[in-house]
Amino acid sequence: LPSAGLWDVVATGRGFTNQSYQQHEQFSTAVVLTRAKPTMDIRFELSPQAEIDGVVVDEAGEAVRGAILSLMRVRAAVPDNSMPATTMRSIATTDDRGMYEFDGLPPGSYKICVQAQPWYAVAAGRARQNTGDDPALDPSLDVAYPVTWFPGSIDPDGAETLTLHGGDVRQADFHMLPVPSMHLLITPPPAEPGAQRGMSFPIIQRADSGAGYMPFVQPTVTRNAQGQIDVGGLT
Repeated sequence: LPSAGLWDVVATGRGFTNQSYQQHEQFSTAVVLTRAKPTMDIRFELSPQAEIDGVVVDEAGEAVRGAILSLMRVRAAVPDNSMPATTMRSIATTDDRGMYEFDGLPPGSYKICVQAQPWYAVAAGRARQNTGDDPALDPSLDVAYPVTWFPGSIDPDGAETLTLHGGDVRQADFHMLPVPSMHLLITPPPAEPGAQRGMSFPIIQRADSGAGYMPFVQPTVTRNAQGQIDVGGLT
């Protein structure tokens, strides 16, 4: 019988999420057809898409433009399952109003974190790069925003889990607070004789995010009078 076997039936519709029959989290029900029962009538219920949106503001209540938000899917714990409990779902960037949106989401549980830089700290770093010298940086400008989890924790364990049902629209706003920037001084290897020595730009990545992924950070990179690479903007 050509139709005999296990069938994964998937449905979609405008304004609804793509889903398998009786899907819940990573589980679904297969349609079983046999020679004795070659047909089956099923009732397929689709869930409307959900949405999370919000705004990111700085310590003065002004919009933070270009902030990067990461939406993490939190899956139900399953015994003897190697699948990570938290996985990356999507990334969004704030617009000129500091607003962002995650739409088209299936029902489930989510966490959100945001990465951003104070505009004045970025401007101060660029000014140092353009002058080519190493002036003392005003401590009030030598600051950075730590990776922040909704509703305002710098510890992933303190992040709130947003549980969405079909058609839900949730608002998740962020209020960024600067902390003193940390600096990493890197001494580059000696240049080969006769080789031109250019500026190196190290790639800095968080290895202790505790979120199932390692976000890249956007440091300020300069070279000091001793020839060391000064990586600032770290928290």
